[in-house]
Amino acid sequence: MKKIFPVALIIFSILAPAVQAGSITAAEPITAWKVHAPFMPGTWERKSAQIWVDDIAKMSGGRMKITLLGPMIGEPWPDLHPYVQTGDIDAG
Repeated sequence: MKKIFPVALIIFSILAPAVQAGSITAAEPITAWKVHAPFMPGTWERKSAQIWVDDIAKMSGGRMKITLLGPMIGEPWPDLHPYVQTGDIDAG
C-alpha cells in the first residue's frame, strides 16, 4: 500500500499537465453589423465611412464585420424602422 501512493503520485503529476494542455478554447464569435450610410457612393463622406469600416475590421482583428448599406442614385430616403424590425439593418 505504501508503494502504490508514490507511484500514483508520479503518474498523476505526469498526466495532469497533458490533460490541461489538450483543452481547446473556442474562438470569439464574429460580430456582424449592418449600418445604413446616407451617403452616395463615390462621395468623400462615403469614402470616409469605408475607411472607418476598414479601421474597425483591422483593430478588431477581423472579429467585427461592418457592412455599409446606403442609397443608390435616385433612390428616396428610406424609412428605417421597418428594416430594423425585420433585421435587414441594425439600429445604431
